[in-house]
Amino acid sequence: MLVPLLGEAWTILQSQPKNNELIFPYNSRSVTVYFPRIRNKLGI
Repeated sequence: MLVPLLGEAWTILQSQPKNNELIFPYNSRSVTVYFPRIRNKLGI
């Protein structure tokens, strides 16, 4: 998927370590677990 990155988003992307092909190397299972918790905490 192509996602245009503007302004600060591009700066953040460029500052990430280039250790592998993933830009943000997070475990998808961790995101699946924590996203609902944070969403609920924020009331979204």
